[in-house]
Amino acid sequence: MSTSIVPQDRVHVVPRRSPVNLQALDDELGEVSRSVRRPERTPLDPVPEQVQDVGRLAADAVLATAETAAQEVGKLSALVKELAPQLEASLADLDKSLLIITEACKQVRDRGERTKLLVEASNNLAKDIREKCAEFSKMVNGDGN
Repeated sequence: MSTSIVPQDRVHVVPRRSPVNLQALDDELGEVSRSVRRPERTPLDPVPEQVQDVGRLAADAVLATAETAAQEVGKLSALVKELAPQLEASLADLDKSLLIITEACKQVRDRGERTKLLVEASNNLAKDIREKCAEFSKMVNGDGN
């Protein structure tokens, strides 16, 4: 019978994590960035001279906004690339910590088992001493042989 502080069914070993795939992350962010970039211009029908350029100005404003958004996504991509190694290092540290915790659990169990055996041995020794004292007492008091 094992005497453990932490029940075996409560111990959870976390599997090793695979490293972050920076190339796949970069490719995915590149796709997002390209999807936001300026679309190909298509030829438009000429606008009559008397119509003001409101539509063209609005379209240019939309394109400028899209370009600004694409630049922000590009900045986000750079930030993610910068943070990815830190994340990978943090995950490696987490894996090391989990291994240390798992080893500590094992040591606590082992120490508990050793302590249990020492207590049992001490109890048996105390019992033997009581028996010897009782025998000695009988011999001294003349109750024995």
